[in-house]
Amino acid sequence: MNVRPALGPFYPDMHIKRSDERGVNLGFRDAQPKTVEWYTDHDGFRNRPRPTPVNSYDIVVVGDSNIAGANLDQKDTLSEVLERKCRCATFSYSSMPKISFSSDHRFQEKPLRAVVVEIRTGEMYSEQSLLWNFKASFEEPSSWRLSDFVVKISPLPRWLAILEDRFLKANMLQFVRSRLRLALKADDQGGREISVEQRKEFLFKVATLMDQESRRRDMQFVLLVIPQPVLDRTLDETIVRLKEAGVKVIAYLPHDKHSDWTDIDHFFSERDSHWREEAVVKSADKVLEALGAVDKKQSQVR
Repeated sequence: MNVRPALGPFYPDMHIKRSDERGVNLGFRDAQPKTVEWYTDHDGFRNRPRPTPVNSYDIVVVGDSNIAGANLDQKDTLSEVLERKCRCATFSYSSMPKISFSSDHRFQEKPLRAVVVEIRTGEMYSEQSLLWNFKASFEEPSSWRLSDFVVKISPLPRWLAILEDRFLKANMLQFVRSRLRLALKADDQGGREISVEQRKEFLFKVATLMDQESRRRDMQFVLLVIPQPVLDRTLDETIVRLKEAGVKVIAYLPHDKHSDWTDIDHFFSERDSHWREEAVVKSADKVLEALGAVDKKQSQVR
């Protein structure tokens, strides 16, 4: 979506509780749908409303649908699990281009304690993903740099912008669009893969630049690498290189006790393509360990 009703990816000021959340791997064949609750804030991010405003956040979590909490109840999202564990103020900045966080004026004007940026190993593979998340050049990923990124918000009144957005997402309209693309043989190069060396180079560059920018703002930076369900060790060397460069990285590399792709049993749900509640909790523990925990005395949450 190029123009949004609000800054975030979801409709703002929503509270939804549904008992028919089915895993994407099963769809309507899922015989045991979950009950999940969703809250979104005034800007359209999946954050629970607070009784009093927060002056500044301790931890902002940046990421994709895993961080947004797809197929998870509100209380089981990473940001809320972190907040309960550290008794600090967290913000879920999810399902947005990851580069947009760096240009968000709200987090430039008010100091943060830490930022956690989640990536999936697979998102470093294709031109489409690099363009969406980082506005990176497919031809020369090594030339990429942190730059200003502006989210386009509809000038229409919010209720009308939401109505327009719902219309544009209608199933029949999407079907017609897809048929037209096939009929016109539209050249969609978004799925082109970049080479192994390019993806390694880009991951190292983007992580080191984000770390440097965070240090400039007197914030801690943590890179949280979510493994793929399919065995893939392509980026292991780069992860080790980042750690040697002083970047805080959480990644599930093989070691003496676990030679496979992760040391978390059942990291992903069998029903869904996203991580399980247990994986969220263990990852939250690793984040707080990497941060050295957050100073509870200065927390905005009581």
